[in-house]
Amino acid sequence: MNYLLDTCVISKLIKTKPNENVIHWIQNNDEDRLFISVLTSGEIEKGIAKLKDSIRKATLKKWMEHDIISRFQGKILDVTPSISRYWGRLP
Repeated sequence: MNYLLDTCVISKLIKTKPNENVIHWIQNNDEDRLFISVLTSGEIEKGIAKLKDSIRKATLKKWMEHDIISRFQGKILDVTPSISRYWGRLP
């Protein structure tokens, strides 16, 4: 089974006190079956951009570029009209 990870799941990976359940779940799933959407990438970038210049902002920018983008290379999904329609029908 493939999984599309929501922004809140990805953001929990970089918290100073990450949620142990999230970490455990990700570690116990096949990395090749984990995906993010372009919307998640954009939401994280927007959050980082809103921060004032700081060590935290620099750390998050580096994390986004070197961990998230490279980790999900080829697994960042576009939102197409058919995907948005399918999403709209989800309960």
